[in-house]
Amino acid sequence: MLFDKSAQLKKVIIFGTGSASQKFVKRLKKTHQVIYYLDNNSAKHGQKLNGVFIYPPDKIKSFPNIPVIIASDFFDEIYSQLKKNENFVNTNIIYFRSHQTDKLLTEKISLFINDKVKDLICNIPTFLIPIFQKLLNLNSHSLLRLSSLDEQHQHKVLTLRPALKVTSVGPNILEGRHTRLGVTIPPVGLYQFLNCQISTLSRAFKVDDKNIVVEKIHTISDKVTKYKKGHLIHHFQDKLALVRNNQKNVIPKGILINGFYDSNYYHWVVEILPQLQYLQELPKTYNDFPILMSEMSQKYGSIKELISLFNIEREIIFLPSVSDYVVENLLIISSPNRCCPRIVGSAWSNADYTYCRPESILYIRDLVLNKCNDSNKEFPKRIFLTPSMKHRKYNQDDVFERLKKFGFIKVNPEQMSILEQATVFNNADIIVGPTGATWTNIIFAKHGANALCWMAEEWGDFSSFSNIADLVGVNLNYITYAAGVDDHVGLFSQEYVIDQNAVEKWLQQITDK
Repeated sequence: MLFDKSAQLKKVIIFGTGSASQKFVKRLKKTHQVIYYLDNNSAKHGQKLNGVFIYPPDKIKSFPNIPVIIASDFFDEIYSQLKKNENFVNTNIIYFRSHQTDKLLTEKISLFINDKVKDLICNIPTFLIPIFQKLLNLNSHSLLRLSSLDEQHQHKVLTLRPALKVTSVGPNILEGRHTRLGVTIPPVGLYQFLNCQISTLSRAFKVDDKNIVVEKIHTISDKVTKYKKGHLIHHFQDKLALVRNNQKNVIPKGILINGFYDSNYYHWVVEILPQLQYLQELPKTYNDFPILMSEMSQKYGSIKELISLFNIEREIIFLPSVSDYVVENLLIISSPNRCCPRIVGSAWSNADYTYCRPESILYIRDLVLNKCNDSNKEFPKRIFLTPSMKHRKYNQDDVFERLKKFGFIKVNPEQMSILEQATVFNNADIIVGPTGATWTNIIFAKHGANALCWMAEEWGDFSSFSNIADLVGVNLNYITYAAGVDDHVGLFSQEYVIDQNAVEKWLQQITDK
């Protein structure tokens, strides 16, 4: 052949052969050539997928300089496995959701049309619901009226905490803005529903054949918020919701402890597990109710460890995230701390899109720090956070070269237990690193510590970590950079270069004081 198109393509190796992998590889065809697949399943070794051989991980020895893309949402476990293998020490390992790919034109058109059709369906007058239900043959789905959990007064058993006025604190951007907005946090309530359909991946609850209630972020307009997760397939603002039906998995009773995400450290520590604080305050009539929780909590060592610190005496039933359930007698504790799950269009956040109860944050802080007993051990005073760059790659090595001059030590909290993370943060005088879930540990930082975080300017006044820093008395500053994209998916995966001079300038100001 005079022209070999494959010679123009970037070579990659794909780890994983499941449905997510196959869908991802379709998008790579124009720019990449998959030379082979890796998989832990020995039954697949030697077989072909899309004409490409599947091999065991050690096959990487044949192509040590070719990047490996992990096409699975169990990135952390697989990444840890591969990095323990000496053959992968120098291999560039990439998370598939962080790898920019262009959707196929047909896929873009299909997604756009599908979304708009669902918007139209979910915006019909309620009296037309029975007609559309039959017309569209929605046997496995229902069109339901959508309302807020905080407004379900007829189902409220108990008010555990009253509404509270707080201040949501935006990022303190160097030589820039520092927004502070007053917020009234809704009461923490105990709610009871009978024959209620749930999903461990959703704070939306199908309470009967006509209604679904959602735990909303009341500081954000319904026009820009999306709560579609788990069994909530789609909704149009605060009108109607398209919900998947499931009557197969029935649980007699339980207390649901969950959130909109079950694979993120921040959401577990700040939004989900703080619900457990109120278990001891529930009426005795519910003493035999087990806890219902996502099984993902047991797949992350630090989360599993944190749950153990609560010393829960109730039975805990760990549920797979892929299924929905009907609970005949369900208790729900509304979340004391909330963060918007998804914004429509631009990812720009206002400071009040996230809010926290000081009591709740300090409860988690004390729960963990009171178990830390390494007072006689030396810990670094200046730490550089270096979690696995599965989402946003940047010039980390260059930044560390500057930080070394100031006595910084690299720290990867993802490889630590919860008590180790808390101890390291609590002993640090200065903390530096890129935005990400690892900053959740600022909950445990000492009062008066200085910290520097950087994030894309397109995130706006994203306040998840600045809120916590303000509550525990940490001086957290921000440097921003222009990512060039403004949507959630793009911001999670866009590579960038941070200004090393800005980092060093901040350090000189801090250390010269």
